[in-house]
This record gives sequence, structure tokens and C-alpha cells, in this order.
Amino acid sequence: MLEASEAAEKHKSLTDRQLIMACNIQDEIEGLLFWFTDNPPDPKCEDKDAIMFRILKQKQLHDAYDHLEQTCCIYRSLVKMTQNSR
Repeated sequence: MLEASEAAEKHKSLTDRQLIMACNIQDEIEGLLFWFTDNPPDPKCEDKDAIMFRILKQKQLHDAYDHLEQTCCIYRSLVKMTQNSR
């Protein structure tokens, strides 16, 4: 019975890690969205480097959303496994 308890504890730890990771990614997304709000595009003033930096920020935002989606999917799977094992 001890093994089942250890497995349950490990599973809870994995689930908790996914939740923490999702919160951290959401914070990252919030920071990127805040940057876009504070730095609206201005085609008259932006040089090539500024445009490339904006594109980099957009890619970071896209990647963060993808990472959040994967993290949430793993979390849902872990929760489903927990519910099915009861």
C-alpha cells in the first residue's frame, strides 16, 4: 500500500508543478501584453531594428501561448488520470 501512496504523492507533485508552470507562463504573457500596450507601433518612427524587435516580441508571445496550451493539456491529462484511479 505504501507504493500506491508514493505514486499518488508523485502524481500530486507533477500536477502541482503543471499548475505552477501555467501560472508562470500566464505572468509571462501578461508582461508581453503589457509591453505591447505600452509600445504601440509607430510606422513613422520605427526603424528596421525596432520592427525586428517587435517581431521578436510577437514570436515570444505566440510561443508562450503555445507553451501554456501544452502545459494545460498535460495538467488536464494528469487530473483525468487522478479521477480515473479513484
